[in-house]
This record gives sequence, C-alpha cells and structure tokens, in this order.
Amino acid sequence: MEILEEIKKGNSAIVETYQTYVIKKPKNTADKEIFIETQMQAANVVNYVSGILKEKNLHINLPKTTVQERTVQGKTEKVIKESRIPGKKFDIATYNSLKPEIKEKLAKDLATFLIVMHGKTTPVPIITAQTDGSKKLWKGKDILEEDINRLFEKDEELKEATLQSKIDRILNVSEDKNIKKLIQDAINYIQNNDDDADNIKATRHQDLRDGNMFYDQETNSLGIIDFEGTTKPGLVYEDFVGSPPSLSWDFEQKVIKYYNALSEQDGFGITINPEKIKNWLIYKTAWVAIRENWKSEQVTERLKEIGLFTSNKVKVFKNAIQKIHNVFVPGVYNSLEKNI
Repeated sequence: MEILEEIKKGNSAIVETYQTYVIKKPKNTADKEIFIETQMQAANVVNYVSGILKEKNLHINLPKTTVQERTVQGKTEKVIKESRIPGKKFDIATYNSLKPEIKEKLAKDLATFLIVMHGKTTPVPIITAQTDGSKKLWKGKDILEEDINRLFEKDEELKEATLQSKIDRILNVSEDKNIKKLIQDAINYIQNNDDDADNIKATRHQDLRDGNMFYDQETNSLGIIDFEGTTKPGLVYEDFVGSPPSLSWDFEQKVIKYYNALSEQDGFGITINPEKIKNWLIYKTAWVAIRENWKSEQVTERLKEIGLFTSNKVKVFKNAIQKIHNVFVPGVYNSLEKNI
C-alpha cells in the first residue's frame, strides 16, 4: 500500500495524496451521495474530452476517476480515487523557463482542450425573463454587476449598498493611484464594451489556474485537475479568467489566439476578445484581493507577475534602453530587458 503524503481540507472535501493517486471524500458525511455523484459527473466530462483529444492525437494529462470502498478503523466508506497528474505546477516561473516553441505548443493544446470541452453541450446565451414578460439578453455589465454583488453578499455594511459604493471598495484594495486607475479602467471597459461571448454558457472548467495545471517535462504536455465545475454549464469567459488570476498574460494571449483560430476553422462560433479578458483579469485580481484580504502591495505584485502592470519607472528605463539599442548597440536592449 502506498504511503500517505499529505491531507488537505478544502471547503467541501478532504483530499489525501499518495504517490500515484489521490483520495477524495466530503467533509460533511451527510453530503456523501451528492459528492460522489458530482465527482462522477465530472469524470464523465473528462472521459468525453479525453476521447475527442485522443481522436485528434493530442495528449493532455487528465485524471482517471473511480468510486471505491475502503475500510478505515473498522468502518466502510465510499471514496473517490483519482490518478495523480505527472509534472510540476504550471506557474509563472515554469512558463517563463520554457522555450518559445514549447510555449506555443502548450497554448495550442489548451485552446484545443477548451474548444472540445466548450462544445460538449451546445453553447447558449443567458436570457432572463423580466417582470413585464419580456426577455433580457445579458451583457458584460450585467455579469459584472452580479459578480460584484456576489463578492459583498455576506458583507453587512455593503451588501445593500449601491453598485458604485461597492466599486469604490474594490478600488481601495490598492494605495497606488496607478493601480486604482488600472482597476477603474478595467471596470469601465467591461461595463461599456459588449462582445458576443460575454454571456455564452457552455460546459466549462471554471478554475483554470496554476494550482490546477501541471507541466510534464518528459512529454512537454499539460495536465489539468479539478473538474467539478464542469457539472453545470457556466460562462465560457471564466476559462480565461482564473480565480485568482495566476497564469502569464503572455500565455493567455497565445491561448486566445489559437482558440479563436480553431473556433473559426471548426465553425464553433465563439470569438474571445483578448482586451475584454485582460480587463476581466485586472478586475478579478482586485476581487480576489478583497475576498482573501490581500495587502495593497500583494495586488501590485500579482498584476506585475502575470504581466498586466508595469511601473512607470520600469517603463521609462525600458524606453531609455530601447533608444540606446536603436542608436548604438544592437542586441543590448534584448539582453538587458530579460534582467528587468
């Protein structure tokens, strides 16, 4: 029997990690049947996606899931057994260490994975009935408002406040006036720029971030875990906006480029606006900062890390180096830029 390496307690599940597999079980035993059912529904999505990817001769490491019974201290219990995904966490440092051609491959692989998963069920727009009997097609500003209200739904001071009061609270996650402006501009962009993909619901992962993605150096392939979000249709854009945002914006742009090309090629009909996603990522960083009680400098560092904010000093320095490069020494700019 394999040795237990780690036990983690999440919001709804207890996860035991072994060398080649993990065991999942609900924190609340009363939720056992629902938990097992949800996990197996997610496994069905994984099996569907795996089958299509295999037909396309594309390798992405996805978990294999089964229901097992085991006896612990004389008690028999049903648990979920899931294969562990090989590789290391696909964080910014891992991504930055890769060769350009590997970055492109992984971006195209993830875009293909998303097209396949989003196409499992027919994508449909969000339409809600109004009190007067009419129907309303949701837009980006509607989704943003709902997201902001959800953030403050347990805040006794702000849950009944105006939308602007809630936005003001979001802006106050940073003491840096440049970051405040960046967040305000992001919110304004989402409110005032509508895209066809804003309100499209489909089968989506919902939680694509560095903690749920892995890079296997031996096969130059990605691995993805935690498919519980696939059991209910959700907004397609959520698969480009992690919570918290943690993937490199450079990588995200590549994924969007390939996603849109594949969507057009296959007649899928969904086009992702990279500028909209960029602004969602900026806003969502502030959103998470409130939820997780980040300090002002943590917000700045996260936006810098994923490539969505560059301080004015760095911009001035880079521009100066570029001028030197253009006038005097070709190649100097590229070598110095890597060390900034």
